[in-house]
Amino acid sequence: MSAIDRVKSLHLKPNSFPICDDCIAVKAKLSSRQESNIISRKLIQTTRFDRRKDYCGSCGGLKYVMFANKMGRSVIQKRPKEVARPRELSQIKPASTKTYFGENRERNIDLLKEIGFVSIGYWQDNNGEPELIQNDMHDASPALYAFVECGQVLYVGKTKQNLKKRLYFYSKPGVSQATNIRINANLKAALFDGREIDMYGFNDVRPMKVGAFYLNFSAALEDSIIDTLKPKWNLR
Repeated sequence: MSAIDRVKSLHLKPNSFPICDDCIAVKAKLSSRQESNIISRKLIQTTRFDRRKDYCGSCGGLKYVMFANKMGRSVIQKRPKEVARPRELSQIKPASTKTYFGENRERNIDLLKEIGFVSIGYWQDNNGEPELIQNDMHDASPALYAFVECGQVLYVGKTKQNLKKRLYFYSKPGVSQATNIRINANLKAALFDGREIDMYGFNDVRPMKVGAFYLNFSAALEDSIIDTLKPKWNLR
């Protein structure tokens, strides 16, 4: 039986319950949590499976869990049997969910997609270090980029370097790069908790001029996006 079939079988058993990537990796005998995450992403695109942030029915951790959604793309009707939760999870304040979803759990990434932002990859944990799996806009310059979780924009930045080189420094920050170090720490914490951080990019090189001066459209747009969306990881 292939790895993807073993994962499917976990969710198609009678009385199956939502389960996190870590537990899937163990129960399906996968090589790593990363393999579990990749398979889960494939399944939710091709079959009637879904993912959401919830308590894992196996380990009790508050993580992204996957489940067979027999009713289509809606919340499953029957929650798994209550399981004991680790002490640290019981101490999480309800207000902390604002960090993940915003005040009204709105998908403000849709506002960026309307003006041309596109998905360019996602972050994964690589032995405790954040690693970007980038699949588009490697050489885009100048460019804007956004860190996104569950449709909520966490951070917006701009670069005159090509996008691949700029994003690399969030995974390998220099000792004097305070912003890169801060975002790197945020990424590590998010990935350690099993959260999914996606990357979006924007590249608009239309020539714009004010009198004798050229206008950097991306730089001007960045300020407006941050003022409007107030991403949690931007410190303005």
